[in-house]
Amino acid sequence: MTTSRQEEASLSSGPTVGTQGFRRLNATMAIILALALGTLLLHVVTNAVVPYGYVRDEFYYITCSKHLAFGYVDHPPGLPLITRVVTTLLGDSINAIRLLPALGSAALIATVGVLAREFGGGWKAVALATLAAVMAPAYLALGVLQTQVFDHLAWAACAFFLVRLIKTGDPRYWLGIGAAIGIGFEFKHNIAFLAVAVAAGTVLTSNRRYLRNRYLWAGAAIAAVIALPHVIWQITNGWPTLEFAENAASDKNAQGAFLDMVIMQVAGMLPMAAPVWLAGLWWCLFSREGKQYRMLALIWIVPFAIFIVQGGSRVDYLTPAYPALLAGGAVAIERWRPFGRTMLVPASGMVAISAVGLFLFPFTTNVLPVHQAESYVRMIGMDEMEMEEGKVSVLPQWFADRFGWEEMTAAIADVYWALPEEERAQAVILANNYGEADSLNFFGGDYGLPPVISGHNNHYLWGIGGATGEVVIAFGVSPSFDEADSAFYESELRQRFESVERVATFTCEHCTSEEDDLPIYVLRKPVRPLREMWPDFKHYG
Repeated sequence: MTTSRQEEASLSSGPTVGTQGFRRLNATMAIILALALGTLLLHVVTNAVVPYGYVRDEFYYITCSKHLAFGYVDHPPGLPLITRVVTTLLGDSINAIRLLPALGSAALIATVGVLAREFGGGWKAVALATLAAVMAPAYLALGVLQTQVFDHLAWAACAFFLVRLIKTGDPRYWLGIGAAIGIGFEFKHNIAFLAVAVAAGTVLTSNRRYLRNRYLWAGAAIAAVIALPHVIWQITNGWPTLEFAENAASDKNAQGAFLDMVIMQVAGMLPMAAPVWLAGLWWCLFSREGKQYRMLALIWIVPFAIFIVQGGSRVDYLTPAYPALLAGGAVAIERWRPFGRTMLVPASGMVAISAVGLFLFPFTTNVLPVHQAESYVRMIGMDEMEMEEGKVSVLPQWFADRFGWEEMTAAIADVYWALPEEERAQAVILANNYGEADSLNFFGGDYGLPPVISGHNNHYLWGIGGATGEVVIAFGVSPSFDEADSAFYESELRQRFESVERVATFTCEHCTSEEDDLPIYVLRKPVRPLREMWPDFKHYG
């Protein structure tokens, strides 16, 4: 007798009811919860015990949350909105603003484990996949207030709904897929790569049968409706994000060839975990059990191909595509029985991943005091690693971008309070980038500083307020970052102000070269009104 479709869906959707089924469910869910809660605890404890300080982007999102809009030059509106809610309810301390990212990181880890269980994996597969996600450097870095964690969650949610769609044949899961893509677009524009991959996977696999299904098009409509307000904002503001993306690709993000990009991906997801996600690619593409999930492999393959054609990308642009590969690879490894032993390979993988992951912990997580962390990074040969063009430091950039901000504010305050009283009354601070501008916005009130303006990214759209430009305290470009740009910037200032006086230099022990050895100028007597010159200061990137 042929098994009905409903019976097949019931058999494939999870563990069977009964003693063995409940034991399997309890064991796998216990592993998932333990590792997810461990991730949450790790972020909470390290933020409280070894706080390195706010990341430059966190200052920016706090400022953006005070200027709510349907879009910004360099990101969609989702994160500023969430930040506004969090700071209103909990304040703007490090622990407060990083609570949701910590919860998001834990949810991402849990989703990897759930995917392994959905693929039919037992406790060994669930443990291997989830542990690989926990130890991945790229995922450990998600516990700060940035768009990446919510972007990763959107990709993972989409993968989950795709798996359920394929397993059950229930087309209503297209509604969840559309919602995941639409919501993800409100946090990071890179979700467009996922949308392209889902479209390609639909056309190139057996899922093309859904092209005539109303739920697929309803899901696409949901994604479009959620994204529409931000798209309208882009149109009315002249598509500033396209200009930002072009400048960032050519001037900001460190680029690499094919081999460089592969190395970055292997390193970002932990070298010892590479056999797991590579096995996941094979399992989804070629295995008898997993080839029904080829669409999940395309979620990684299509963006990877796009990035290669573009000439490379940052490592975190592709890391959202790995949860399904880790889960599928863990199932494939669990099924492999060399020498008749089912535990040998999964156990070896877990030991190797744990050992290397723990060894690299101080490189990915702020568990050491800063001077010890610098010594450790030098020891493993990862000092002066470049993630963005020209930005180098002993510490990796995700640590270095947490240092020097309040000290910078104090240095500007010394310059400001040294001005004559009549000049202080009309002074404005001109920052060279959003990190400088928003750290001054954050700390400046305690130092009695005047308004801060900048031509960088969304600060350009916010404009100059009531500033006249008669007296301007300006950051220059650090010669340690780019000597030619530093000289060019100063010459540009001299063309726009009759008086350009370098009054101080800010140095920072642990930050990137961009913020070290930073010249500070006092500018007087603009050759034209500042409002007329403002377009000259515009910089998206």
